[in-house]
Amino acid sequence: MSLPRLRPSLLPTLLELASRGASKGTVVTSTTELGRALGISQQAVSQHLNELEKLRLIERRHVGRKTGVVLTPDGLAHLMELLARLQRSVNMYPAQISLEGTVVPGVGEGAYYTRLEGYRQQFIKVLGIDPYPGTLNVKLASQADIVKRKQLEYMPGLRISGWKDEMRTYGGLTCFPAVVNSSLEAFLCLIDRTTHDESIVELISEKGIMKTLGLKFGDPVTITVRIGQTP
Repeated sequence: MSLPRLRPSLLPTLLELASRGASKGTVVTSTTELGRALGISQQAVSQHLNELEKLRLIERRHVGRKTGVVLTPDGLAHLMELLARLQRSVNMYPAQISLEGTVVPGVGEGAYYTRLEGYRQQFIKVLGIDPYPGTLNVKLASQADIVKRKQLEYMPGLRISGWKDEMRTYGGLTCFPAVVNSSLEAFLCLIDRTTHDESIVELISEKGIMKTLGLKFGDPVTITVRIGQTP
């Protein structure tokens, strides 16, 4: 992901907005109130908001006669990247992240891609599994789950490299050991090239996940993702 450059002096304003809930939805505040919290002038706050909006890190929306502010996905990504850098600098990550969602149909490509030798041999070598042909597609239940999934992009995972054959080039992916519904070992995969939006995650396992767990489309699932662990 290529994010716009951010002046260091803008970061406290972005953090203050996030702390007030702008990472989850629109918050109504004033430049006077923000200036008081940040220890800067009302004029400086107005300048910060203008710059953040031009960088597409925030959006301002009318809420009645007042103006609300919400972080954009890029704004949230900046904060996630900052958090990841801080965690890397002190080698501290959460041991696990829990995601909630429901099983949804895929587009039918999982079985094809998991059987390609360029991927399959790496799954065997890097993950230690010969995966069942297919993926489990899970639609995350809430914005909070989407934010946690976003955090995984900045955390250490198991890398499956992209490759190419005589026909085309295939993208890479990053995998994290996971447990589905507290019982089945699997890997959550963040795929570099995907048609899914950020609300969908895909999992692979040595076993057919739906059949093994008796799942149907629409069933709720819990995914416990382990951070910084090898298989």
